[in-house]
Amino acid sequence: MTSSKSTPTQSSRRRAPHGQPLSRPQNVRPTTRYDIGSSPKAPRDYASRPIWQLVLGLLVLVGALLAARMLLGARAELVRAEQAAHAPDSLAVDRHLRRCVAYYLPANPWVAAAVARLRHRARRADSAGDLKTALARWRALRGSLLALRGATQPYASLLPECNQRIAALTVAAVKGRGADEGARALRNADAERALLRRLERPDDPHPLWTLIGLLGFVGWVLGGLLLIARGLDPKLRWLPSYGRPALIMLIIGLSAFVAGMSLA
Repeated sequence: MTSSKSTPTQSSRRRAPHGQPLSRPQNVRPTTRYDIGSSPKAPRDYASRPIWQLVLGLLVLVGALLAARMLLGARAELVRAEQAAHAPDSLAVDRHLRRCVAYYLPANPWVAAAVARLRHRARRADSAGDLKTALARWRALRGSLLALRGATQPYASLLPECNQRIAALTVAAVKGRGADEGARALRNADAERALLRRLERPDDPHPLWTLIGLLGFVGWVLGGLLLIARGLDPKLRWLPSYGRPALIMLIIGLSAFVAGMSLA
């Protein structure tokens, strides 16, 4: 009588490694399991976010440092001007006031105070009849304001008064000099009006060098941004394939900016 149990075959006697029975097929890629009711989430990309956060943080930091430098520099020069007011050298006051104006920033209260003081000192010397001092102070005020020219002209409403007083005082000053050619040219009736027209048309920057300076500034900024964004990986390691062209753009842009602003 034969037994109902079948004899195990050679394949059924196979054992998995380490003596474990084969319970499922080998070489099957495991699948991701999700909890019931949850949806699969796409992996988050952390590669680019730290770079742009670094770029934004650097821009904010640089802007804040520049603004603080302009504000604190203007305040320091105004304090020095107030201290020099008690010194015998009266020219030191005008010198520090002009330096204060050079730290111009929109809504900078110390620059506005320096401009007001320069105007007051020029008017006071003008009223006292001190032609030489008044002329020097009006010229200092006008030069300080013209040095701020950019896309706009800050304190443009003060320039007509400066031009009129400089023209009038210049004609009045040369009348007391010797009969040289410059004095004779300014003694006629139209001398003051001619000088005023010339003062109202100050020399503008050279357009070609101005354009080179602006393009250089754009290249400088873009090169720096590309150097940070593409020339470095998230761990701030140097990537020559992207970093080298960005560095070359930064150097060329900076050179063009310096040359354009110097020669404009």
